[in-house]
Amino acid sequence: MPTILVGITGLCQGSRGAGAGIPGKRGLVPFIPNLELASCLLCWSCHPNERRAVMQNQKGFTLIELMIVVAIIGILAAIALPAYQNYTVRAQVTEGIGMAAAARSTVSENLIVGNALNCTGVEAGTIGNTTIACTEDEDNPAIVATVDTSQGDVAVTYTATMVGGGVEWECTSIATDHKFVPASCRNVAAP
Repeated sequence: MPTILVGITGLCQGSRGAGAGIPGKRGLVPFIPNLELASCLLCWSCHPNERRAVMQNQKGFTLIELMIVVAIIGILAAIALPAYQNYTVRAQVTEGIGMAAAARSTVSENLIVGNALNCTGVEAGTIGNTTIACTEDEDNPAIVATVDTSQGDVAVTYTATMVGGGVEWECTSIATDHKFVPASCRNVAAP
C-alpha cells in the first residue's frame, strides 16, 4: 500500500515536471510501470502540452448555447411587454380615479346638506389624460372619470346613493375594462 501512494505521488509530480520519473514514461516511477492510465486520470493528462490543447478547445460558447439564451430572452420579452403595457394603463386609470375623488367628496357634501344641484362645485373637464363629468340626479348623481390611455378610453362610473345619513358610492365599469380598473370597480355598468 505505501508503494502505491509513493508511486501515485511521484507519478503526478513527474507529469508536471517536478518529480523524478523515467524519461520515456512521462513521469512514471520505475517500480510501478502499470499506472500510466492512472497518471492520465489523476493528473488530467499524460503530458502538459496535451492538457493545454484540451483547455484551448473550451473557450467561448457554442452556437446552441447562444441560441438557447436568445430564445429565453425572446420568451421573456413576449410575456413581459404586454404585462408592462397593462401595468402602465392601470397606473393611468388609478390616477384618474384619484382625480375623481375630489368630485365625489363635493357631491357627497351636496347630498348630505340637501343641495338640489348635486354637481355644484365639481370641477368637470379634462386634466391631463382624465376627463371628469358629473351627472345631475336628485337621488343618484354620477361621476364619470374617463381616462385616455394607449389601450383606448377607460371609463369608471361612480354612482351615489343616500344610505341613512351618509352617502354610499358604487363603482362600475364595462367588462372589457376590468383588467385595467381596481377590483372594487369590476361591476358591470348598466348599458
